[in-house]
Amino acid sequence: MGIFWVFLSYSFNGCSITICKIILQYASPLFSLGIRMTIAGLLLLGFHRFILKKKISVPKKAIYLLVQSTLCNIFIPYALRFWAIQYVTATKTSFFYNLGPISTYTIAWMMGMEKGSWTKILGLSIGFLSIIPLVVTSSASEKALGSFLCFSLPEIALLTSIVAFSYSWVLIQNIVRTYDISPFLLNGIHTFFSGILALVFSFALHTDTTISHPWEFAGWTAIIIFITNIICYNLYAIFLKKFSSTLLTFISLTMPFFASFSAWLYFGEKLSWNNIFSFAIVIAGLTIFHNEKKIRLYFAIKKGM
Repeated sequence: MGIFWVFLSYSFNGCSITICKIILQYASPLFSLGIRMTIAGLLLLGFHRFILKKKISVPKKAIYLLVQSTLCNIFIPYALRFWAIQYVTATKTSFFYNLGPISTYTIAWMMGMEKGSWTKILGLSIGFLSIIPLVVTSSASEKALGSFLCFSLPEIALLTSIVAFSYSWVLIQNIVRTYDISPFLLNGIHTFFSGILALVFSFALHTDTTISHPWEFAGWTAIIIFITNIICYNLYAIFLKKFSSTLLTFISLTMPFFASFSAWLYFGEKLSWNNIFSFAIVIAGLTIFHNEKKIRLYFAIKKGM
């Protein structure tokens, strides 16, 4: 499996944000999320049980971590994202998610799972500054919903979504290393129970549970389930075995451009200079972060001269 498939996978992931916005034209965020994740979860668990011929079982000691990872890996991030993208462009949403590697490392460092250094902190700080060009372009509809400091509520929802998702990968790493649970089964459990939770909250909060155009909704939902829940999510585990996490991180930075292109085709959204400037800043931050050893070696040599 060559590098082409990695780019193709991330291009699909980028386009998925635009597809989410399309789906929200036909159903409310929580209700559409619940339907999508419940169906995807059943497909994944069914494949694990009947095709792979493996039991669906988890150690009792892992249940507490599984509850946390289910909430943080899919339910909270996707519920917040689905609500936010009603008001934020697909391009802006995707650029926000470029902060994911920065958020993941920060959480791992705070939990003592990663060691900090001045070069990594510098890279993280520069990367976080990439959010400024995005925040200053908040639309009137975003600000009308309310704001805190310089962030609109949809932006706060996106940032919370990113932090929750990043924390989930720390939990997942712990689960996979400690307990004998396959990533495929873990994905099925997260997806199915997140879908059930979304449906429960949808009915409990009396949100709109109607679907305006059932056939269009079903078609786009089937496409996004196939692309993200089945193909991309499971391919990532394969990519990690063949390519470095550094390479995958940098290729993932292409997602906003695929999101922007698909959003331009369907919604007429345009890529602004603020988005490009934000992209350049996050690239600079991640370059410093991932080349920490080379930078430290360079300064050590300079100091010894």
